[in-house]
Formats: sequence, C-alpha cells, structure tokens
Amino acid sequence: MRLSREFHIKDRYVLELLGEGFNLFNRANFNQYNNSAYGLGPTLATTPVDTAVPLTKVATFGTPSGDGVFPDGTGARRFQLSARFRF
Repeated sequence: MRLSREFHIKDRYVLELLGEGFNLFNRANFNQYNNSAYGLGPTLATTPVDTAVPLTKVATFGTPSGDGVFPDGTGARRFQLSARFRF
C-alpha cells in the first residue's frame, strides 16, 4: 500500500511525502501447498511385479507448506517513509 501527498511551494517547487507499507495486516502469504493426496506403500526389491502396491492417504494434503515471501523470506510487516523535492 502506498500513500503520497504533494505540497506545491510557490509555482516552481513541489515537496512530495510518501509512505509505503508491505504486509500491513501481518497476514501469512502462503505460496506452496502439499499436493500429494496419496502415498505408495512400502515394497521390497523381492516383491513380485504382479503384487498390488497399497495406497495410503496423506494427512497433510492441501495444507500450506511454504511462506517464503519477498524480500527476505520472513513476510514481516514493513513500512517506510520518504520525501521527494522537485525543482
């Protein structure tokens, strides 16, 4: 989110004040989800080829697994103030 305001000084000069924020409400921004619904059961090298491999449900299917967000991977709340003088 960015807010700015310009102040005109005489006819020639402009002072602009800026405020910029990232993740102001400190919410998690997930970018990866577990997308494996089933896993394969154990087999051995001696297991016959015609033997069925058991499928097991993965309990973590659909849950978020990554919150690596820009700029440093923490997703922390950030805010900065700045001023710009144009002449």
